[in-house]
Amino acid sequence: MSDSEPDAKRRLPIALILTVLVVAAYTAVFVRLVWLRHENFGSFDYDLGMYDQGIWQLAHGRGFMTIRGMHLFAHHANVGYLLFVPAYWVGIGGPHLLNIANTLAVVSVSVPLFGLARRHLRNDWVGLGFVIAYLLHFAPQWKIQETFHPESFAAPMLVGAFYYASIGHWRRFALCVAAALIWKEDVALAVAVLGLAVGVLFRRPKVAVVTVAASVLWFVVATEVFMPAFSQTDAVYDGLFGPLGSSATDVVKTSVRHPSRMLTTLDCHGAIDGQPKVSDGPIEGVWCPDEGTVESLDNTPIGMLDLAAPYGVVPGIANPFLTAIGTPQHVVNSATTVNFTWDLRWHYAMFPFIGVLLSAVWTVVTLLRMPRRWVRMGGWLMLATMLVGVVASHDRGVGPWSEAYDMGYWPLERTRFDDALRRVLDGIGDDEVVSTAYFVVPHVTHREHIYTFPNPWRASNYGIGGVPKPPDPSTVDVVILNRRALNESEGALFDQIAASGEWVREVQTFGDGDLTVLRRRGR
Repeated sequence: MSDSEPDAKRRLPIALILTVLVVAAYTAVFVRLVWLRHENFGSFDYDLGMYDQGIWQLAHGRGFMTIRGMHLFAHHANVGYLLFVPAYWVGIGGPHLLNIANTLAVVSVSVPLFGLARRHLRNDWVGLGFVIAYLLHFAPQWKIQETFHPESFAAPMLVGAFYYASIGHWRRFALCVAAALIWKEDVALAVAVLGLAVGVLFRRPKVAVVTVAASVLWFVVATEVFMPAFSQTDAVYDGLFGPLGSSATDVVKTSVRHPSRMLTTLDCHGAIDGQPKVSDGPIEGVWCPDEGTVESLDNTPIGMLDLAAPYGVVPGIANPFLTAIGTPQHVVNSATTVNFTWDLRWHYAMFPFIGVLLSAVWTVVTLLRMPRRWVRMGGWLMLATMLVGVVASHDRGVGPWSEAYDMGYWPLERTRFDDALRRVLDGIGDDEVVSTAYFVVPHVTHREHIYTFPNPWRASNYGIGGVPKPPDPSTVDVVILNRRALNESEGALFDQIAASGEWVREVQTFGDGDLTVLRRRGR
């Protein structure tokens, strides 16, 4: 035994302990933030309220989301949501549970990252570097801030699948793949590319063939059989892809038969409203911006450059096999006609980010396993990546250390309006039918009928292709709104409803809004 071996053994536990402490501290910070966000009415009907009601309905043998006007499984093939149903049976299910689970899922990507360094490099310090570089990236922070989404749960399974593939544990690889596929139909696209990458990198063509075949089969079953079975219309993706079609299959067919139509859409001219695809938030990177606004790498049509920027010092970003994991979702996001899918802050960017992440990490692993000069370069690249991550986290992230922290993304303090609203909600019966504002909906979702105003008086993002129609408004017992927050059309509708004589009106005025409550007479 050399003199250096005992020192190495003493150093490894320290790095492991530091890694655990970093992950625990990060988790504690963001669990607190998402808890406060919900308590202080910073969460919304889409998607937290919608998913919460959908799972609550499943727990009661139904599954129809009155917030969205469709069955939970018509919206997406979120089979994994069934895992939350037992928590709702015993009374602990709800927005807080979903948000905490979402946070833990995003942070848990750190585990296979650390495992890659420990298994392939036998160096916990590099594992700590991997974890820090991941947590400092703006993408995980925004995925937590956005609250509960299925992509967060698929992400650690994808990274875990790659880890087990790298050590030849193929049964565990298969289990991780299966665990990823249950969360959403488009996860299958990322898994298919992952299978190809694994087959090439680790010379396992049979694994690649089986993984791709299973993924494609599940995608077809999910989009053409499973989701339509719970829908009242065949147009599950009605309006999402504009001229490309009303389903994922239509998009594929159109791309083959009319490739120019797809190319035109991807060239930023496919939006129904003709508006440029540009984000107006603190994260300027978008999938497909207006050509006249391109000023830097943050705003290029390539889109994923913004995701790669914090890892840009690692040459492996150019690795086509791992980076391509997110390419299918990148193309799908670019082809849609709705602007929120182009914004890198939201869950739509999760799989492209996972591709960039794995590419960067595996490149460092490869360099550190090579001769000494390359080892030295790999170490410097790791250090540089972490330093770049610090800067990027401050400029682009949403944690307490970022510029966006005080921009209203985290409502850290409850206002007098919030306190009054909480008292109103405490007085609503569990069986009462409510129509309310988008930021109130997630607090009253555990009921069979809850609507986001102007539903059910006027259909607004309800159903698929106008099917089904919103129910009879006479079923509504309570309306709760901030009157000053309504637009002109919604305000006129609300005033018309309030003047009908069917309601008892209560108004509380605050500096930050008018809390108006309508209670139907005689109920």
